Amino acid sequence: MREPQEAADAASEAIRRLSYRAIDGTGDWSRPEHAYAVLCSLTEMAQRLPHALHLVNAFLLSFDQAGQLTAAEGHPTELVVTSSHALGEASALAQMMAEALESARDATRGLSAETG
Repeated sequence: MREPQEAADAASEAIRRLSYRAIDGTGDWSRPEHAYAVLCSLTEMAQRLPHALHLVNAFLLSFDQAGQLTAAEGHPTELVVTSSHALGEASALAQMMAEALESARDATRGLSAETG
């Protein structure tokens, strides 16, 4: 399972780097077009997140249905059901986030800085 975990770690690290570059000024934020480009990528990320969450849920459900889970505390099936509900909520929120990012992206399309 290292590959999915590594991909998720890389996504998390990319967001961290983006945040720090915006805060410390090391990124190229010299033109409004750069904000638009960042919003394009963040919109795509948010649009893809519900599918990734669905896959995590399906993975857990398949192990539970096969009777292959144990739990340090609690009953595995109950924990999977709780996780499944939480992942469903997270997916719905990610869809809302994607819609909001899409609106922000569309609003910044065509913005440019005055040169003078």
